[in-house]
Amino acid sequence: NMPKEKVKARNAIHVMDYNHEGLIEKETSKLEDCIALKDTDSVTWLNIDNAPPISFLRELRLGFDLHPVVMDDIMNVNQRPKIEILDNYIYLNFKMLTLGSHKKIQSEQVSLVVAHKFLITFQQGKKGDTFEPVRAHSQIRHEDTSCRYRLSGL
Repeated sequence: NMPKEKVKARNAIHVMDYNHEGLIEKETSKLEDCIALKDTDSVTWLNIDNAPPISFLRELRLGFDLHPVVMDDIMNVNQRPKIEILDNYIYLNFKMLTLGSHKKIQSEQVSLVVAHKFLITFQQGKKGDTFEPVRAHSQIRHEDTSCRYRLSGL
């Protein structure tokens, strides 16, 4: 089985990459490592928190064949919610509302690029990670599934 691996990096992309063998979860600052996962048999989720530099977005756009208008929408934190269905992926942009300190509503722009073998999420406007509960749940489900496979093989 592919071991579950956790690596931390500063100012990084959170990566979850999984297939029938297992789950790898890590953080990296190397975009080329992420682009290399695009054409593998695994399913990859890249989460990018806060607005990255324009050079990073340019490399991401080229590496994942993303439309320049989609990248402009991701960079514009005042973008209105929308869904665009393109040839190889779906782009979604919406506001995530949460109740912050002193019962004040906080808004965060969330953008998703959903393709057959990868998901790229961008979170901008609020400190913290909106998707942490989703990742935690997927890890538990993966561990449950691995356990079931092991037990059924007895």
